[in-house]
Amino acid sequence: MANPAGSFIWYELMTPDPDAVATGSPTVVPFVLGGALRLRVDRAGRPTQLALLCVAIGIIGPLRGLYKATGSSMEEGFMLVFPKLVQQGKVPNVDFLHLYGPTSLDVLALWYRAFGDSLESQRTFGLLQHLGIIFAIYTLARAAGHMAAAGAALVATVLIMTPIGLSALAWHGAVALGLWSLVFAVRACVRGDGLRDWWFAGGLAGLALGFR
Repeated sequence: MANPAGSFIWYELMTPDPDAVATGSPTVVPFVLGGALRLRVDRAGRPTQLALLCVAIGIIGPLRGLYKATGSSMEEGFMLVFPKLVQQGKVPNVDFLHLYGPTSLDVLALWYRAFGDSLESQRTFGLLQHLGIIFAIYTLARAAGHMAAAGAALVATVLIMTPIGLSALAWHGAVALGLWSLVFAVRACVRGDGLRDWWFAGGLAGLALGFR
């Protein structure tokens, strides 16, 4: 017997792009619904370009101030000192108290080896984590159209960057990885044969648990 709820969800996922229908543009399948991860430069790609431009402006606008702001002294101190302890062979929650999983410190320790352990380096890593959250939300909301995706991403930008600035907190890395795991899980469900997408979803979910 068919599942009415499942049939409704499948119908909602497979309906054409709302923006394309409204404007008469060629349909572009969003990445979360099985489309390709590429930015088209033809007429069909213009709405995506404009949406991403709006999100980029919202992100770039406060960046200079966020890099120069005082920030959260305790949290940023943790994320500067703890990865250095990991580099020295110390074990989180054995040799020092960390409250989160060890993966974020392992990744930051590698990041500092490559780019130095300065405040700017730490904040750049925090910015990358924020971008992971913002564009995962954009990707998920893209199924509802370009305007919905851009709006959701801009709201996420304000909610994420305002409270803690660019601090490279483990929690934000976990959220970013968890959201991208959800993106690939939805993509795998829609495609039906997305074994590679399921691998990505599972791997990212595992990393999210390691961060958190």
